[in-house]
Amino acid sequence: MLPLLVRENDYIFKPSTSRYAMLAMVDVLATELAMANKTQAKGKLRRIKLALDSHRGGVDRQPLGD
Repeated sequence: MLPLLVRENDYIFKPSTSRYAMLAMVDVLATELAMANKTQAKGKLRRIKLALDSHRGGVDRQPLGD
C-alpha cells in the first residue's frame, strides 16, 4: 500500500482531489513497470492497440484517445 495524503472538499459535483492523485499514482507506477520491462510492455501495448482497432471496426489508425 502506498501512502497518499490529499485534502478533500465537500463539493459533490466536482471530481475529488484524491481521485486525481490516485490516477496520477497509478500512471506513475504503470510507467515505471513498463520502463523496467520494455520488451514485454511493447508487445502487450501493440496487442491492445490491435484489439481496439478491430473492436472499432476500421483500419483507420487513430490515437487511442479518439
